[in-house]
Amino acid sequence: MVLEFTSPLAAVLDRHPLAVGPETPLAQALALMHRGRVSYLAVVEPWGQRGGGSLQPGQPWQWLGVFAESDAVRLLAEERDLAALTLGDATQCLGNAVEATESLDLTRAIALLYQQQFAPLPVNSATGQLLGAIAPESLARALHVTPTLRDLPVASLDLTAPVAIDPRDSYRVAVREMARTGRTSVLLARAGEAIATVAAADAIAAWACAIDADRPLEGQAWIAPVCCQQEDSWWTAYQLMQLHHVRHLAVKDANGAIVGLLELTDLLASLSPEALHFGVARPTRSEIGRDRPNPPVKTVVEQLRLEIFQRQVAQKLLRFSEERFRQAIETMADWVWEMNAQGVYTYASPRIRDILGYEPAEIVGTTVFDTLDPAQVEAYRETFGRFWRDRRPFELLKRTVRHRGGRWGILESSGVPLFSADGEFRGYRGVDRDITEREQARQKLEQLNQSLESRVRQQTAELRQVVEQLQAEIACRVQVESALRESERRLENILNSLNDVVWSVCARTHQLLYLNPVTEVVFGRTCREFFDRPELWLEVVHPADRDRVRANARQVLTLGWKDLEYRIVRPDGTVRWLHDRGQLSFAEDGQPLRIDGIARDITDRKQIEAALSQTERRFRAIFDQTFQYMAVLTVEGAILEVNQTTLDLWGISAHEAIGCSFWDAPRRDLTGDRPYPCWSEAAATQIRSGVAAAARGEFVRCEIEVEIEGDRTITLDISIEPIRDDLARVVQLIVEGRDLSDRKALERELAQREQLLHSFFTAIGQVYVGLSLQDERLRYLQVNQALADIHGVPAREAIGKTDREIFPAWADRVVPLQEQVLHSGKPLLNLELSFPTRTRPQKIRHWMVYYFPVPLNKGSQRGVGTIILDITERQQAEQDLRAIRERLEHLLAVNPTVVYSAESSPPYATTFISENVTRLLGYDSQEFLENPAFWVDCIHPDDAGRFRDALARVGRSEAIVVEYRFRRRHGSYCWVRDQLRLIRGDRRAEIVGCFYDITESKKAEARLKASLQEKEVLLKEIHHRVKNNLQVISSLLNLQSRTLGDPQTRQLFYDSQNRIQSIAFIHEKLYQSQDLARVDFSQYIKTLTNHLFRSYGANIQRVSLKINIHDIFLGVDVAIPCGLIVNELVSNALKHGFPGDRTGEIWIALFDESALSNSSPSTVPLDRADPQMILTVGDNGVGLPQGLSLGNTQSLGMQLVNTLVKQLKGSMELLAESGTVFRIVFPVPH
Repeated sequence: MVLEFTSPLAAVLDRHPLAVGPETPLAQALALMHRGRVSYLAVVEPWGQRGGGSLQPGQPWQWLGVFAESDAVRLLAEERDLAALTLGDATQCLGNAVEATESLDLTRAIALLYQQQFAPLPVNSATGQLLGAIAPESLARALHVTPTLRDLPVASLDLTAPVAIDPRDSYRVAVREMARTGRTSVLLARAGEAIATVAAADAIAAWACAIDADRPLEGQAWIAPVCCQQEDSWWTAYQLMQLHHVRHLAVKDANGAIVGLLELTDLLASLSPEALHFGVARPTRSEIGRDRPNPPVKTVVEQLRLEIFQRQVAQKLLRFSEERFRQAIETMADWVWEMNAQGVYTYASPRIRDILGYEPAEIVGTTVFDTLDPAQVEAYRETFGRFWRDRRPFELLKRTVRHRGGRWGILESSGVPLFSADGEFRGYRGVDRDITEREQARQKLEQLNQSLESRVRQQTAELRQVVEQLQAEIACRVQVESALRESERRLENILNSLNDVVWSVCARTHQLLYLNPVTEVVFGRTCREFFDRPELWLEVVHPADRDRVRANARQVLTLGWKDLEYRIVRPDGTVRWLHDRGQLSFAEDGQPLRIDGIARDITDRKQIEAALSQTERRFRAIFDQTFQYMAVLTVEGAILEVNQTTLDLWGISAHEAIGCSFWDAPRRDLTGDRPYPCWSEAAATQIRSGVAAAARGEFVRCEIEVEIEGDRTITLDISIEPIRDDLARVVQLIVEGRDLSDRKALERELAQREQLLHSFFTAIGQVYVGLSLQDERLRYLQVNQALADIHGVPAREAIGKTDREIFPAWADRVVPLQEQVLHSGKPLLNLELSFPTRTRPQKIRHWMVYYFPVPLNKGSQRGVGTIILDITERQQAEQDLRAIRERLEHLLAVNPTVVYSAESSPPYATTFISENVTRLLGYDSQEFLENPAFWVDCIHPDDAGRFRDALARVGRSEAIVVEYRFRRRHGSYCWVRDQLRLIRGDRRAEIVGCFYDITESKKAEARLKASLQEKEVLLKEIHHRVKNNLQVISSLLNLQSRTLGDPQTRQLFYDSQNRIQSIAFIHEKLYQSQDLARVDFSQYIKTLTNHLFRSYGANIQRVSLKINIHDIFLGVDVAIPCGLIVNELVSNALKHGFPGDRTGEIWIALFDESALSNSSPSTVPLDRADPQMILTVGDNGVGLPQGLSLGNTQSLGMQLVNTLVKQLKGSMELLAESGTVFRIVFPVPH
């Protein structure tokens, strides 16, 4: 086999090998091989320095050895610790470097390369300096094709069977197989089908990039292997390697099965070094033809064949490259797409089936918004539009898309713009990655973090309780010196973990004794700063609170303890609230020893208190709407708050009641005269004593009678309950009153005599209310039918028996109550009991029971009366009412209308807004509540003035409706319709309102206006063109009439012209008018008659015209017939009514029949059900011929008039007056 090189030894010499020192770590060497894309590293040291030394640029080197891919595979397969090895430990020390002398020829160098199995061969200078190396890659680059190589088939080479591994195997398995077989590549195949080839360079890249060596290979993107056929030539295989920059090929047989892996060393090994011979250097172009004969024809033919073959090889390689690129796209885990300049998909890879379930053909022709979540369309359109307008790449854009099966997924998109050769924008090409599982995992992680935070808070609260218990224990043992030292050691560890600042100062010198480490967190300063500068403690206090802090320090020494809340200023300028409590400790001799305290950060609590003050107004409405009488008092009895029910009872306003003592509350009657005391003297005394008892911490309840309008008295059940603070001190009192008038009336009724009770029992028997009367031994004396049904025992059988005998199931509950009434003589009212009946023992029913004493035997004995009411349905109704309230709250949250309230004066701060504002605008409701100017700042600048005007006018009308644009969180604006009104209360006024999104309505309104404007222009153009066409017809008639010699025929043409002109005037008026549906008939008649007078040459001095038409507008369907009628009648009058020099007048009138009341009587009948229009056309000329019949005439004009009157569904008559008068009556058009 003959090889020819393009140059001598220099052509195959790699002059710049990647060189490193022997001390280079092995992991770094693998990274260098990966980044440099080389198959070996030259291990060198500075020339002339034995034993090492650092490598400097430009410095000569001397060869030590080589670290090749095979060495890396061997070390990786042995699972050596790469971090502990250097290149000096793993390098093959080769001693057969050759010296570049004149005696060294290329044949000898190639032979040496063959001898060492194609390991890189170093070439040194005469002085031992490294000049370069001969490697298989550099040798392959110098090969030149010969006919022998062109015809050598690949099948003749010594191919080895491919080593195949499963895609579920890892890189570790791959390198083990390479080391076992001595190859640098293995085949990745599944079920006999090749997927890719895994080379030693791939394994080196995995270790260099810290990829998990045990990770399955199938989860990574692989490119299909570069293949050649067995019948291909040696040179074709070589060209494929050079084109694709690979060092191995998969060889296929005629059936497409892979029969072997061909490496670059296999190609070189098939060449015999003894058969190598080299020609002289090729001549240059300048030397060709100089002193040389022309090449023979055979040589030219060989060159042409060579060029044709090379072109065929290049085409085949191009097809291989395209197939390889297609396989790479189809095997990628991501979806590859292309879209044109209009945003329409023009290509989608088959991966779309696995990601979204669509076929590629279904996606082509659609846009990115067709499968996008509708809620993200606007936001994604804005984001994607910015990249599209700027023609710049984008990456990692997330969007939610709809799967073909209906579920939703999340894609992460990246793309780059495409441009033509002349710079024209062609669209985008990119990939979409399915990150649905990753996003779901992230959400689960967030939920886990929230759960962890909740557990931390719970444990912190438990720890705080433990700390408080330990502090109490320490306070009890402070006087025991030995126990104190032990407690201090234990306390030190605990205090270091507290969130509160624990401090201690000397009571005499005020020197700081102790601070726990949390001081640095709360104050933002180190403990050492406070110890070095004692005055720093007061300096960090807010200037407005320093005087109170000084006073508090003095009070601790006098009172022994003191609580104080104050602010501090941290070094970063932030302000924090602290609750500080100091306790004075004494020595054994009774002298003040030290002051111990705890400072707690209460900034969050202060913020919560501020938020609670905002919500207090909402609960005020509930307080006022309750049917009970309620008030909040100081411990001295002064009124702080009172609800509207109580104010209505007293007949006064809130500002008159606030500050008054509750027992001195004023009252007004309906006349509004001077107020007088609400309570009687006895009642006032009883209330004053009750307030005093409640101030001492007791619960007080009493009944008081109050006189109201009409000399009517009601009984109030008043309860006074103390409210305590954290220190169990009574700070306020709550007074609650219930109207007991109805109950009192019932008690008085039950106290009637015994004989009335019997009749009452008889009368109420049909009502399901249980009534009974028992003696002093609780035996039944009387039982009505309802109670008998409850017992499940006939009424007669119950007489003489007790509850224990009749119904033992409830006896243990009711008998003690009956005995209490029997012994105390006081009733027990409004008792709610639950028990089943005898007839339905499995169902629990609810009862309202009243027990009251009844005198028997003329008062010598006492019995017990019982009333039992079934309140099961009432309790069920109460449960239903609570369910309805919950549903209403839910409906308010999901309603698209946002409800809010705001202050009635600038800056109109928002006091309440429903939670659904987040869904509509994207803002949290808290943002509206915290910033008073937030609302107005979000309104479009063009609409802000109109919104402020609406706020200013809200108090002057019932309700104000204003429409404006509001900016959403993502920056876009939406139209809202806001309806607001002012609600005035006793203490203050408040603006309440609601708004909803009308963006789509606004868009539809704009489209409708544009459409109406377009139709209006179109309609005007139609009228204009109709008028012009009629004018053309009239002009044609005029031209034709000029050619006629007969005057009578010419007159017929003139009449036709006038008729056409009368219609043209209608369309002229329509397109000149603002109203395209109706014609101003007065202006139209004036134009028409003026034209007729000019057409017939009438002299207005001889024949005058009077028109009596005012503000009448007619539709086209009525105006055209009326105009033609007037045209015929006026034309007839001008032609025949005034012959010769006769003078006179013509009059035209049009009015509806309602105007006839002010006119002279007419023969026209007016007793029609529908309103009528009356058109009168007359003249005082010679009149019509005698005997002329309007219904039977040969005149074309009169026939036309009759037809038009019928078209109007009217009637016409000829009035017997001087001259000719036509009166036409027709219905009023709608």
